[in-house]
Amino acid sequence: MRNQLYISVVIPVYNEAEIIVSAAQAIINYLDGRGFHYELLLVENGSRDETWGLIQGLERKFKTVRGLRVGSPGHGDYGLALKTGALAARGELIVNDEIDIGNFDFYNEAIGILAVDSTIDMIIGSKTLAAGADKRPWFRRFATWCVNALLRVLLGFKGTDTHGLKAWRRVKVESVVRDCVTGKDMLASELVIRTERSGLVIREIPIKIEETREARVNIVKRIPHVFKNIYQMFVVFHIREGGLHREMLRYIVVALSCVLINLGVFNLLLFVTGIVQGFWIAIFVLLSFSLAILNAFFLNKHWVFKDSRPSTTKTYVRFIIITSTMAVVGSVMTYALTTFVVPPFGLTSHLWANVSLLLTIPVTFLGNFFGNKMLVFNSPS
Repeated sequence: MRNQLYISVVIPVYNEAEIIVSAAQAIINYLDGRGFHYELLLVENGSRDETWGLIQGLERKFKTVRGLRVGSPGHGDYGLALKTGALAARGELIVNDEIDIGNFDFYNEAIGILAVDSTIDMIIGSKTLAAGADKRPWFRRFATWCVNALLRVLLGFKGTDTHGLKAWRRVKVESVVRDCVTGKDMLASELVIRTERSGLVIREIPIKIEETREARVNIVKRIPHVFKNIYQMFVVFHIREGGLHREMLRYIVVALSCVLINLGVFNLLLFVTGIVQGFWIAIFVLLSFSLAILNAFFLNKHWVFKDSRPSTTKTYVRFIIITSTMAVVGSVMTYALTTFVVPPFGLTSHLWANVSLLLTIPVTFLGNFFGNKMLVFNSPS
């Protein structure tokens, strides 16, 4: 059945004159040998060498090859090339390959899964899913780890890899591709995260990656673009599309309710018992604070972040760790400001102590908010 599917192989290429003909020939030989009905889209983006001329030669030689050109010389844009190729593809399934990889084991497994399991919408070849599968230089593996960590913390990514080989159902994912707004190196990540957030089903399979030549773009030069695009995705996902402002307003309401509960319970205990000093005061503080924290947990879960998943021990532990960490941060900041900073503007020490406490509030508020959002309740917005 899978041989009856129309496959579009989309490959962005940049300054690949050295290998493009041999690599394309290898892909064509593989697809022809398996009897696939296919097209090979080579999307040139900003090459300064003879890549485009060689693509035109491949088009003339092979009727299954289509060449597309985006960008301007010297300004490679992998993301624009990938998006252009994916939207121009005609196949039922799209395979996103790299010209220097050509991992045909991935083709076999990914196409096979999509052909027989209609519940799967995208397959990702993860180079980090299996130990020892990533044979790239250590600094490139470390860079991948760092990017994945940022994507998990800031954008709620749940997988193990966003770059590299992918295959998906064109019709199911096409609208997701159109919605992507980043470019350069991070569009592949945005595509995977948007697919994940849209509720489509993704399956990861382990693949082995070993580069046949050095990367075309210096990894250090890519860092500013990576940070810029992650920031752009954060703004798009959490503010423009995700309602971050609404969550923050609700979170402020919850914080105020916790203050009122803390003060209310504490003063109620003082009124009922008549105790105003000694050991029991510490117990009263502990009880009032605990009730305020319980209130914060359940309101954050069910009202602010709308997390419908069952709470686990890990959920409670993470919540306590984040709350405690931010309490320590606030205490340390207040201590440092009152101990090492001379009160400015003629303020008294008493007034400066209060101002110092107020200065810690934005830090602890944002730390608690984003810690709970990203690590505890994993809010999809």
